[in-house]
Parts: sequence; structure tokens; C-alpha cells
Amino acid sequence: MATYRAWAAVAAGLGLVGLWLAGCSDAESNLQSPKAEKRIQALRALGKQQSDEAVQKIAEVVNDQDHAVACEAVRVLAQTRRPAAKEVLKRVATADKRDAVRREAVAQYGAYAESLDTLREVAKADPDATVRAEAVRSMYRQRSLADVPLLVEIAETEQDLLVQARAVDAVEHLIGGVRFGYDPKSSPAERRKALERMRSQAIRIAASVIEYEKQKNQ
Repeated sequence: MATYRAWAAVAAGLGLVGLWLAGCSDAESNLQSPKAEKRIQALRALGKQQSDEAVQKIAEVVNDQDHAVACEAVRVLAQTRRPAAKEVLKRVATADKRDAVRREAVAQYGAYAESLDTLREVAKADPDATVRAEAVRSMYRQRSLADVPLLVEIAETEQDLLVQARAVDAVEHLIGGVRFGYDPKSSPAERRKALERMRSQAIRIAASVIEYEKQKNQ
């Protein structure tokens, strides 16, 4: 009886492994489905495997012609938290030709502490305003007071009001909620005055807080 139970347990285990392998096979085959919904479902199934092999397969789908599928591949890559996925996200954030996919990669890669250098580059130089705005938002999420001078510079030089407003908002929150009266709907002269007030105060406040934190931790 004991031997029978042991074999039954082994058989059950093998059955579960077989089901898992079948699921993996289905997920990989569905990546080639003509239906976007199936490709998205396959991506999510692969993401649960948490392996570098799965990351490699998901990374290939980032090139999918359907932007919704490509963006989902970016999100699933981020959810795997694998080191290999980070490198793919960084590459997509800076080099993909599609604005929507690049923007999603910036949002996902921006959650990693080591992304700051990339975020700075994208915030200053990406050709699409919505991508630059997402980079600024992700910079704020990093809570880096050292980036206040750069955010001030971006606000002063940025021609797109969405990005400019996002940069001002990031600075105001980073230095403790100080407001400078900036309104993207106001006249250019009023916006310029608000930016001048920010320039005169924000960098000094950020430097003071950094110095205070440094002394407190000594």
C-alpha cells in the first residue's frame, strides 16, 4: 500500500509537470497568433516563469507591430524583475523608434534606481514631448534632490508646456511643496516670472536640504 501511494504521488507530480510544460508550450506558440489578445495572454503567461529564457522570448515581442502588444511586452519584462530585463528596458527607452513603446519603457525602467542617468538623457533629448514628460515624472519618483538643478534647467528651456509643467511640479514636490505660481495656461510673461522665482529659490532650498541630511547622517 505504501509503495502504491508513493508511485501515485510521483505520478501526480509528473502530471503537474506535464501540465506546466504544456502551458509553457501553449504560451510560446500563442506568441505567433494573429490575434493580439492571444499574444498578450501568452506574454503574461511567460512572465510568470521568471526565467532568463522567458525574458529572451518576451524581449523579442517588444518588436511586435501592434503597439499595444509591444507595450504589454515592456510591462511584463518589468514585472519579471530579472537583470536581463533591465537591459532590454533601457535599450527600448532610449532607442525604440515608436513613441508609445519608448514612453512605456521609460515608465517601467524608471522604477529602478540605476535608471537615473538614462532618465536624465531622455528628459533632455527625446524627440517626443510625451516621452520627455514621462522621463521627468520618473525622475521625480526617484526623489533625487540632486536633480533639482537639472529639472529647473529643463523647465526653463523646454518649449512644450506639458514637459515644462511636469518639471515645475517635480521641483515643487521635491523641495517640500513650495509653490512658484506657475500655470501652463498663463501668459508667456507670467510663466517666465514663475520660472525666475523657481530658479532663485529651488536650487538653494534643495542644496540646503541635501546639506542638512548629510550632517544629520554623520
